[in-house]
Amino acid sequence: MVACLIVIVIIFTILKSKVINYTSVAYFPITYLATYNIHRIFKGEIKWTWLEYLVLISIGVFWSIVLIGIPFSGAHIDIIQPFIREPNIIELLKIKVQWQEWEMVFGIAFAFFFLVSLVLFFLKKNIAAVLILFLSSGYIIQILSIYFVPKFEKYWQGSMIEFYQTNKNPDANFAPLNHKSCAHLFYGRTTKTQIETIDTLPNTTGREFYYTSPKYSQDSIPANYHLTKLYEKDGYVFWTK
Repeated sequence: MVACLIVIVIIFTILKSKVINYTSVAYFPITYLATYNIHRIFKGEIKWTWLEYLVLISIGVFWSIVLIGIPFSGAHIDIIQPFIREPNIIELLKIKVQWQEWEMVFGIAFAFFFLVSLVLFFLKKNIAAVLILFLSSGYIIQILSIYFVPKFEKYWQGSMIEFYQTNKNPDANFAPLNHKSCAHLFYGRTTKTQIETIDTLPNTTGREFYYTSPKYSQDSIPANYHLTKLYEKDGYVFWTK
C-alpha cells in the first residue's frame, strides 16, 4: 500500500493533467494505512505525539472554517467582492446561486462533533473519539454532496451544461475552446469521431458544430475558425459554425 501511494503521488506530480480517475486510487492506500495505524493505537502498539494532534487540529479547524465560511460568503457576496482581483472569478460571482445563512449550521455541527472527538482523544477514550470523528466526517461528505457541490457546479459550468442540454440532438457536436472540459462528452453526447470532425475547418459537413470558451479568452480565437458568436453567459461565450 505504501508503494502504491508513492507511485500515485509520483504520477500525479509528473503529469500536467490532474484527472480524478487515477488520483482517486490514492483512497485505497490512504484508507488502509489510516485504519492500520488506528488499529495499532487501539492495541497500544503506538501512541499519538503532539505532531499527530497538531495535524488533526489543523484539519478540523480548516474544514470548520470552510464549511461555515462558504455559506456565509455566498449569502454576502457584496462583503467579499472588494477583496477579489481575478476578473474571471468576479464574473462567476455574478451568477445567481441561492446561499442561505442557515446552511452554516452544517459547519457548526461538524466543529462541535470534532471538538467532542478531540476532547475524547485527550481523555484517552480513543474508540469513542474515532467513532465520533468517522461519523461526523461521513455526515459532512453527504452534506457536501447534497447541498454544496450542485451550487459549485452552477458557478463553474452551469451555463455550459445548460447550453449542451438545450442544443443536444443527433446532429449536434460540441467541443471546448481555450479550456479543458469533459462536460460535452456526457451532456452533449459527443463521440470521439465527432470530435475529430469538429476540428475540420471550415464546416463543410452540414452538421451543427458548437463551441464553448471562457469569456476572458474569446479574443484569442483565430479568425480562420469562422465561428459565429451566439451569446455570453456566466463567464462563458458560446459559438457555432
